[in-house]
Amino acid sequence: MLQKAMQKHEGFNSSPSWSPDGQELVCRSSRGEMAGGGVVLLIRSFRTGEIRELVPKHVGGLNFHYIRWSPDGRSILGVGPDEKGKWWFLFAINAQTGDAEAIAHSDSSKGEALFAPEWAPEGKVVYFMRSGKEFRRLICYELETGMEKELLRVPQSPGLHFMVLSADGRQLAFNDGLAVKLVSTSGGEPRELIQFKDIRTIAWQRDGQYILYGKTREGTKDMVDLWRIATKGGEPQKLDLAMSLLMHLRAHPDGQRIAFTAKTQNEKSEVWVMENFLPKEKSKKK
Repeated sequence: MLQKAMQKHEGFNSSPSWSPDGQELVCRSSRGEMAGGGVVLLIRSFRTGEIRELVPKHVGGLNFHYIRWSPDGRSILGVGPDEKGKWWFLFAINAQTGDAEAIAHSDSSKGEALFAPEWAPEGKVVYFMRSGKEFRRLICYELETGMEKELLRVPQSPGLHFMVLSADGRQLAFNDGLAVKLVSTSGGEPRELIQFKDIRTIAWQRDGQYILYGKTREGTKDMVDLWRIATKGGEPQKLDLAMSLLMHLRAHPDGQRIAFTAKTQNEKSEVWVMENFLPKEKSKKK
């Protein structure tokens, strides 16, 4: 079953993320910006159906793509400028009060950007990318000490895109513009999973056995089909979902639902949830 997840500020919502218990869904809404205000986070309770607005404090904006809920459910990660307009801070936003703490930042003097944050399951480490003039670097950042460890470095072209962390925190999947690859969070050489140039989004299936990805349909500019491929390799499998500019895939903790952003006919973005998106397993013949 496919449904809109946010019946509020429709057409202005993007980048969903599930709470650790799967009972709430947060997304970024640009409706406040359109009305002359600041960025707003919308949080929907699946227990009550209520949608509340959370206004981040001391934040000048949040990037369209990167919203992530913390493992303890208390904070929401976002990337954006501070109130002075200085770009590429990584903020931890209190999920109840909206108070924001800058936990990492880019070096603007080097023309650097920070993006694609992923919170490790134990809550002590955040992975993100640093993008400079020549390279994109995959960083492991220790929250308590502020220490950084570089796990991977690649040239700006083809770069690193759509990085996502497995549920067990052991592997990162990313698209380098040419292929989907996996790399261990302890470091080492990445392993190529599948080659594609037109992938729009990737996500881990919660059991860690498959990577979900959205691929632009051949002969179209924006129609994106949902596929999956086993992390051990093999033939990709097309799933029963296709939408315009489907992106920001996030799998629910129960493994049976996904949330994502897609464009509507009027070119505005909506957050959607699909239940029971996985194909039914064929029964074995006796």
